[in-house]
Amino acid sequence: EAEIERRNFIPKPYWVIRGNGSFGVYESVSDISSNRVELRAGTQFELNNYYFFDRRIDWGWGLRGDIEIAVLESEPRLQIPTTRLLLTGEFIYHFPFFKTSISHFYAGLGVGIGPSITEVSDAISTGYAVSIPVMRLGLETRISSDHTVLAEIVAEGVSMQEKFDDGTLQTTNIANIKLSLGYKF
Repeated sequence: EAEIERRNFIPKPYWVIRGNGSFGVYESVSDISSNRVELRAGTQFELNNYYFFDRRIDWGWGLRGDIEIAVLESEPRLQIPTTRLLLTGEFIYHFPFFKTSISHFYAGLGVGIGPSITEVSDAISTGYAVSIPVMRLGLETRISSDHTVLAEIVAEGVSMQEKFDDGTLQTTNIANIKLSLGYKF
């Protein structure tokens, strides 16, 4: 009877808040040569709500805010800020617990879409961004019965389609690597 209860147990939905540090490992921009960007780094904050899907799989949705700075390598050495707000969706696969049953690895695959704004000198371009795929590998460690700490490495591709006030279109494609810390409650 206990085994039947265990098999029929459906976990309650849970929330995850994450802070990420991102580093651009590749970038191409439609109106400049890609080697002009020396550095792209930023921070991201996420709030996600996850639900039980299958025995080891959860699905979730959430919001993510990105703030990134791209620095050009040659004169003028502009710092170009980009801000994005994305609606996200994701599936998480939970690997078996370690022997201690406190920690386990997990992997995730997700997408995001939403508006983006980039400021170059005094010109502002607006449009939308698509983040696909978002691939994460994490370690989940329980600190109490209802609270868990997450540590992750994440790789993602981001494509932004933006337009300046004068009608100039700009496409930016970025490959990011991120380190993330999260709190599950």
